[in-house]
Formats: sequence, C-alpha cells, structure tokens
Amino acid sequence: MYRPNKNLFKLLIIISCLFLCLILTSNAASIAATASEDQTAVKTQFKDITENDPLLPFIRYLTEKGIINGFPDGTFQPGANVTRSQAAKAVVLAKGLQPLKNVYPSFKDVNSKHWVFGEIEAAAQAGFFKGYPDGAFRPDKKISRAEAVSLFIRLTGGTLAENDITIKDVAPGNWAYWIVATVVQAGLVKPGEDQLFHPDWPADFSLGQYAFRGAIYDGQNIWMVPCFADRVVKIDKDTGVMTGYGSWPDSLNRNDWSFQGGVFDGQNVWLIPCGADIAELTIGLWLRIS
Repeated sequence: MYRPNKNLFKLLIIISCLFLCLILTSNAASIAATASEDQTAVKTQFKDITENDPLLPFIRYLTEKGIINGFPDGTFQPGANVTRSQAAKAVVLAKGLQPLKNVYPSFKDVNSKHWVFGEIEAAAQAGFFKGYPDGAFRPDKKISRAEAVSLFIRLTGGTLAENDITIKDVAPGNWAYWIVATVVQAGLVKPGEDQLFHPDWPADFSLGQYAFRGAIYDGQNIWMVPCFADRVVKIDKDTGVMTGYGSWPDSLNRNDWSFQGGVFDGQNVWLIPCGADIAELTIGLWLRIS
C-alpha cells in the first residue's frame, strides 16, 4: 500500500513560493540568510514546529512576509492538506501579483464575495490554476497529488521531461502525464511498490489514515466515524470536503443507511452494509458512493 511522505507536497509548495521570492528580489543572498536566522522564534510561534524541523527556515521567512500563516490553535500543521484557495493566495503573494477584484467571476463557484476571490482570479489569469470542465474552481477542494506537482512545475518554471515513462495509473493522454513524468524522473516523487502514482488522491492521502469504523449515508452526505477518532466526519460526495463534528447531528436519520465500515479511495467512498457477512464479504457487497 502506498504511504506518502505527509509533508512532501506542502514542502513543494512552500519551497516553490520561497524560490519565487528569492528570484524576484535583488538581494537574494540576504533573504536566504534571514530565513535561517533566529529559528527559535518559529518554535514559539507554532507549537508543532521544532528547532530541528527542516521546514523551519522556510516557514519563518514566508510567515514574516505574510505568504503563509498558521492556524488559530497556534499550530502550523505541516502535514495538513492545502486547499486550492489557500494555494492560490500563497501563489499570488509569492509571485507579487495584484488581486483582481473588479472583474467578472471566471468560475461559477467563486463569486466576488469569496474571501480570496481576487487572488484566485489573479492566479488563474497568470496561468497557475485552471478550472474544472464544469466551470467550477472548487476552492475548498484539497490539492491533489497531480495538482501539487503541476503547481510546483509552474511556479519554478521547470522544463517538462522529453522521455516518456510508464506510470500505470497516469496514461499519456492524462492532462498531468508529462508533469508527473517530470517529477518522477527527477526523483522528487516516487510511485509506490505497485508503480501507481494515485494522481487524484489528496496530497497526503493514505488508505490507513482514512479508514472508518462506521458510516451512514443520509441521501446527500456521507457521515463517517474514523477508526482512531471520537467524532464523526461528513464527506461531501461531490467535492470530497470533510467536515468534523463532535457528535451526530440531532436531525440525522440513521435508521436505513447504516454501514459497519468504509474506505475513501480519493474518488469514491466504499461502504460495507451492516447486514454483510464479513466472513463471506466480496466486492459485490460494497456500496460505492461516487
């Protein structure tokens, strides 16, 4: 089973932003030195970043510049997934772009009242982001593995590979094929033992993390109980966005659509109905919510 480096894709975005800051500033050497000085300040600022963390100098510099920020609870959460809206804001700040606020919305799900509307428009017009075929941007969607490496290539101005390689789950006709081939050949990312890249998984996704001990489908949302948590998680079946709750909502009808387990594979949610016999369980007894 593939188990990714949880910090890798966030690190790619962070380094990309820092790279842009350095090349767009005349005194790059001074900035590089500043980024590595007084690192204990970050440990005080973020309780989950230690003095030995390899991200420390990059985090300090980018937080001082206002390009990235921590969370309200005082953590930086280096292993957390980055949403498309968060990434768009970081790109605009790192690139020195001006937010475009007085423009007609380019995406049907991001209007002028969205908190990073101007940044999303600027990043899209600069070619760093594209929408989906249905005209949506999906600002709250977690950056996928393919999107993360694509953004890294665009930010750093990297040249795409010329030699094709075989990646079992990324065909040559896939939009991300040459981007994935580039980072794989460069050694930045390695497929798992099964030679799969899993381009559509969230950047730090692994089946082990997203295993559940129970689930309920209410006709619109999927409510999951993580194996190692005391709360429930609602998964929007259209966007994949997960929202945590301390307890089941009072209005939820749990009588008909109950399950004894489930796995989210990055695209579909596979659920085991409570009536299934585990000893005789086959793929046909799984319910797929896609």
